[in-house]
Amino acid sequence: MATCSIASGAKPVLNFFNKEMPGQPLEFIIKSTGCSGLCHSEPTVEVALPGQSPIMFGKVDVKKAAEIVNDFIKGGRQVEGVVAVSGA
Repeated sequence: MATCSIASGAKPVLNFFNKEMPGQPLEFIIKSTGCSGLCHSEPTVEVALPGQSPIMFGKVDVKKAAEIVNDFIKGGRQVEGVVAVSGA
């Protein structure tokens, strides 16, 4: 939740995850972090699935956040908007 991410709309996205994820049949941890150095892509969301490298999505709004949960996390399908893959 760095200044650039807050200014870009990260708070509604964080609120979405805090509301949506407890109702999912998944183990999860939600972390609010500081600057990732990707100001041009804020708000960003990093997802780390078991056995896979973490993936960071950029320019995430609430609609994209729902797509990440339903299609990527639960459905195992690719979602557009990847800005970084850690460990790749």
